[in-house]
Amino acid sequence: MSWPALEKGKIVFIDDARKLFCDADGKVDWKKVQERWDYLKTIRVSLANKYWTPEVCEQAKKLDAPDQVRLLNIMMGGLCNEDSGVGAYATRPEDYDQFSFFL
Repeated sequence: MSWPALEKGKIVFIDDARKLFCDADGKVDWKKVQERWDYLKTIRVSLANKYWTPEVCEQAKKLDAPDQVRLLNIMMGGLCNEDSGVGAYATRPEDYDQFSFFL
């Protein structure tokens, strides 16, 4: 998959970036997320793409839809920035508890 909207140095707004990883109904498309993490691993290994495993992906799929989007938001910095060394950024303290299977 080509990622022209995420060219290095280009500013991407969260709503536009989220559309790259969601289907037409706004649900997270985990296949697209996986493809992006796989691509990023060829450039740089971040903590997020290192720990994004098939088991973690399966747990993410089991979350309810709002929590799936919340997890996507946590990963957005890493998915959209090829030079991210961390790749996942919790937005609230409770994220560490709720998404501990990944964070």
